[in-house]
Amino acid sequence: MLTFMLLLASAFMAKLEQVFLPACLEAQKKWLIEHRFPSERDWFRKLCLEIPDVCPITQLGLPPMCKYSPLYDQWLLMKYKAVDLEHQDDYIKMAAASL
Repeated sequence: MLTFMLLLASAFMAKLEQVFLPACLEAQKKWLIEHRFPSERDWFRKLCLEIPDVCPITQLGLPPMCKYSPLYDQWLLMKYKAVDLEHQDDYIKMAAASL
């Protein structure tokens, strides 16, 4: 539940930044793509492991609102990098190529 609340707050801030500070939003996207987890015990990695693959609000029968967040794809990328530390560089290259 805490992770969902953090994602919701992040989505709200990202929407505001998309309108008022687009350069800041692009910098955040770049950081999320290029970030590497240093170890398995990193606290940020543990947080990213809790990011849901499916938008939690769909469990209530509502449409998936996570897709409206400008940072949703980057947060999913963080989860994939957190799950597979050995292939972080592959995920980073793949995401950088799609920018």
